[in-house]
Amino acid sequence: ATVIDRPLTWGGDGATVRIEEDIEVLATGTLEILPGTTVEVVRGSAIQRDPAGDFPRTPRIFVAGRLLLEGTASAPIRFRLVETAADTTNRFYDVTIRSEHPEPSRITWATIPQVQWDGGEVTVTNSVIDNLIVSNADEANIIGNSLERTTITAATGRITDNQVYEGLFLYSNDLPVERNAFYDCLTGVLVANGGTNLIRQNTFDGCETAIEVFDAAPQINENNFLNAPTLLRIRPNRSRPDTGTLDATNNWWGLTSIDAIRTRIRYMPNGGTLSTKTIVLDPIARGPFSW
Repeated sequence: ATVIDRPLTWGGDGATVRIEEDIEVLATGTLEILPGTTVEVVRGSAIQRDPAGDFPRTPRIFVAGRLLLEGTASAPIRFRLVETAADTTNRFYDVTIRSEHPEPSRITWATIPQVQWDGGEVTVTNSVIDNLIVSNADEANIIGNSLERTTITAATGRITDNQVYEGLFLYSNDLPVERNAFYDCLTGVLVANGGTNLIRQNTFDGCETAIEVFDAAPQINENNFLNAPTLLRIRPNRSRPDTGTLDATNNWWGLTSIDAIRTRIRYMPNGGTLSTKTIVLDPIARGPFSW
């Protein structure tokens, strides 16, 4: 692996940087990739050590310090996979980040197939990411991106003004989810494991299930639900009762009758346990919102 223990700058307008082995940024290091840089990640060029036999895999970037990917609208940073015949990896991440640095890392105006983030603080803006995973972060701000599939576990932050195409999955947090657009997702938003997220002023268009609530109590207000066969799916934790109320007032459901709306709310059993949570719908909006 290449070890970075001090500030290091890569690339620049029109430059190409090639990654053929793991990159490790130590707590004392900062890796800054300049606007206009293309980063080629060579699949199969790193070696995964395994008792059953070593095998090639995609190299990763491990960051215990800071990572600054700060492109611009006219000079974005692009990560591009370079295929090799030797690659036998089925699942990979182009950027695996484990951040423990007190200063937040930033990703802006970047195009990256997949990012896995673990710990620390991260802000992701104006970027295109196929698979974004943020785990155990102190703070995660996900703003103004085009995202395919996104999974977030973070203490604080916000998720705002994104376009999401394969779903947003939130675990054990209360990050507000506002002014996002969810298109053709199997599940638009999953709130799980005690989440109390405010879900507000979003549009769910063509999602099979707009919002799934698993052992959680989000607040769902002022959203537009368009062409969703299942508006809400409620699942309990099988080990304890799922009671109380869920505030889902003042939404445009695409329907004008509370009785009709309730026919599209599914209570799903979990190991024989069924939620008894009360969904409060009234008042309902009489037409779609525009913001």
